[in-house]
Amino acid sequence: MSSKQLMNMSRISVIIYTIAATILSVRLLLLFIAVLPIDSTSLYTDQFHHYYLGLVILVIATVFTHVRCRDIVIGIGLGLIVDEFMLPLYLVGVWDHGYWSLLGMLPMFIVFLLAPLFYIRKSRSN
Repeated sequence: MSSKQLMNMSRISVIIYTIAATILSVRLLLLFIAVLPIDSTSLYTDQFHHYYLGLVILVIATVFTHVRCRDIVIGIGLGLIVDEFMLPLYLVGVWDHGYWSLLGMLPMFIVFLLAPLFYIRKSRSN
């Protein structure tokens, strides 16, 4: 996608597409780490969740309101949060399904279903 096309997209579309790309990237990265032939426990521990990183990125995005790529930064932060949307429920003991379970991937499926809807709506308005 060129920068001209990116500028013509609505802000919400940019955020939704960035959320989808972030979720896909994180899932692929974690899958890659899980299948590495080396001891992946040194690369990944369950002590740090990208949910927290998403919260930090959102705070940074709200502070820097004048930055041109703010919508992309917001999308990355929201993508990290949405990918682990069920984490707070898991930490308090309410959610017992795993990260890779079908229900654990529900927020990801919702975002990937929403992204084409924004594309269809945008293309019909042109």
